[in-house]
Amino acid sequence: MGLKTKLFTSQHSFEKFIDGVLLNEMNERLDRNIVRDNIVLDKYSKILFDAYMEDGCYIQNIEINGPVLVSYKIVSSLSVLRKTIAQYKQKISIHENLLFIIYGISEEDIRDNIERIDNVYFFADETIEGWINKYPIDYIKSQTLDRLYNNVQVNQIDIDDFINYNTYVITKLKNDIRTGDFAIVLGAGVSSDYGAVSWDKLILSFEKDINKLIPLNFDRQIKRKIGSTDLIHAQLYKDLLPSDKFYKRIYASLYDKFLPKLLKKDTTLYELGRLLERYSKKRNIKVLTYNYDDFYEQYLDKFFKNIKYKVFYTPEESLQDSIPIYHIHGYLPYSKPINQSYKDSIKLTEDDYNFLYNSPYSWQIETQLETFRKNNCLFVGCSLTDPNIRRLLKLALESKKRHYTIMRIGKMSPFELVIISHHFSKMGVNIIWTKDFKDFPELLKKI
Repeated sequence: MGLKTKLFTSQHSFEKFIDGVLLNEMNERLDRNIVRDNIVLDKYSKILFDAYMEDGCYIQNIEINGPVLVSYKIVSSLSVLRKTIAQYKQKISIHENLLFIIYGISEEDIRDNIERIDNVYFFADETIEGWINKYPIDYIKSQTLDRLYNNVQVNQIDIDDFINYNTYVITKLKNDIRTGDFAIVLGAGVSSDYGAVSWDKLILSFEKDINKLIPLNFDRQIKRKIGSTDLIHAQLYKDLLPSDKFYKRIYASLYDKFLPKLLKKDTTLYELGRLLERYSKKRNIKVLTYNYDDFYEQYLDKFFKNIKYKVFYTPEESLQDSIPIYHIHGYLPYSKPINQSYKDSIKLTEDDYNFLYNSPYSWQIETQLETFRKNNCLFVGCSLTDPNIRRLLKLALESKKRHYTIMRIGKMSPFELVIISHHFSKMGVNIIWTKDFKDFPELLKKI
């Protein structure tokens, strides 16, 4: 099979690539430049223009003063380009500029064959190829999956390209936080440092508790017959155990190894507290957590007493001018007895999830979907493998909100990272890659 050399095979992939590149180019020079990608003023047709830069731009050593309307085009010939220029030129005033970003024609051909027009600028094949070399991760995210195999540009990517690309991703995230609404979304990965056990260990604990009441062979007989999913197993354990034992075991799985002295600075949760503090004056900032524990709240109480927050785990709570912390799957705080309200909030079993994710008007579903649609989200400690969360992220794609997650590279190869980056980009999620979990706090300091 030959190597693929055509850089773009569709207008959509070209647009997606340039959207990312323009933000990267402008984010290097934030003095007066703002790119509002995919935003077009009402008086213009959205079909014509792909981006708008209100205060001008400085790209490729070319400075354009005044408003800039940008169009991305795959153009097959100079005659088509001439017609396009004439059509677009009629749509702008003398105080505005046109910037065409073109694939399919060289800049040399444009200089030699297209008459110079005031307020009209071009970047074409030579610049596009340079951007692909400079921003290879944006390029792979713009392509269809079948285009990534035997691709000259993809084959040149290495691990360091992903680490170096973090600079652009973090800058985009910081700009999104400053200019829009923001949410921190926490998963189980942020709780493991404090003794919270994995799902596998919780399962073993449930089985030991049940075997104290009645000897059962879970692996060979029962699990084989009832099904193999975690939710089915959790349903079985809840059915077999007395109610108090079931919830006490969940509580023990969170806090048996926890001591308040484990709450230290320079940890992921501490830096997430600092992050919340830095942006706590924003009009709309919130925290979603899929964890039952209150480790994050304990960090806020210990180190960030100036942050006023409110925990939500039932629909009856009111905001009261505080930063909301939504416990989507339930809440079992460390220092309080397990009352019925806390028990009712826990979503762990097959019945719980079936009810929750088949009730589109439940507060948990509404909160997640509204957050994914209206906020730029930073996922920390989330694997993003839960099919329910993935479904909600895909439903929110039309809002064009960028989301972010921190992931560990581990032993993955460059091409495996290519596939994963491409996969999550289709869900609107940008990955900040790190070589080790211990690097999470340092990355969070940069945001």
